[in-house]
Amino acid sequence: MGRGRHGERGDRPPLRVDSDTGRRWWRCFARRGTTGFGVIAPGHGRKPWLPNGTMAAVVRVTQHDVPAGTTTHWSTRAMGQRFGISKDTGARIWGDHGLAPWRFDPFQLSADPYLEAKLVDVVGLALDPPERAAVFGVDEKTQYQALDRTQPGLPVVPVRAGTMAHDDQRRRTTDWVAALNSATDAVLTHCRRGHAAVDVRGFVKRLDGAVPRDLDVHVALDNRSAHQGPEIRAWLAQPRQQRWYQHRTIARRRRARG
Repeated sequence: MGRGRHGERGDRPPLRVDSDTGRRWWRCFARRGTTGFGVIAPGHGRKPWLPNGTMAAVVRVTQHDVPAGTTTHWSTRAMGQRFGISKDTGARIWGDHGLAPWRFDPFQLSADPYLEAKLVDVVGLALDPPERAAVFGVDEKTQYQALDRTQPGLPVVPVRAGTMAHDDQRRRTTDWVAALNSATDAVLTHCRRGHAAVDVRGFVKRLDGAVPRDLDVHVALDNRSAHQGPEIRAWLAQPRQQRWYQHRTIARRRRARG
């Protein structure tokens, strides 16, 4: 294969360095061979821009110490005052080490001694569902505010945007109950004014009617009192509802009977 410009092979891109750099490379190769490349000679190279140990100290303090006073976390300015560096230097150190002390991830440790068994039950239900069964995850969001604007707005017309009143008025609340079918991702919803057991029973009956009679029904739901009220237990105790199974926050799966 022929050679291109600058004495390079045609299949390689040019190095794009000036002639002085090329001459220095030739002289280095003549003196030391290939071992001289990539090695910074003593006294050369970029000088440290921070006192020795400052970067490690900033990282350690950020991870393990808290600032004095009522401040909840370190800021770049507080860190700069602590170590005599600029706020931009502190921000650069945090960025290089992937630190973001202003961010928090909440968590909660469970004291439930049966937590592992519950996790195995519910997660196993999703990963290995029973044959000839429909599997749902059920939960509700309560006290949704039904809001409306105090005055009607005007539609969009040429040279004018649509308008909307700046204030709103409350029109009571609604409770939204939903069941997610883990196989099809379909969501069945139900809105009620309250979230007592009688309201949950109405949703459960609707869910029962949406599942073919030749399939069992497995539902994963929390231990809310409305999910296990007398109205629910009485309905599930009927012979026609023997196909229902509940997977609650209990130690083992059991049949949903009264």
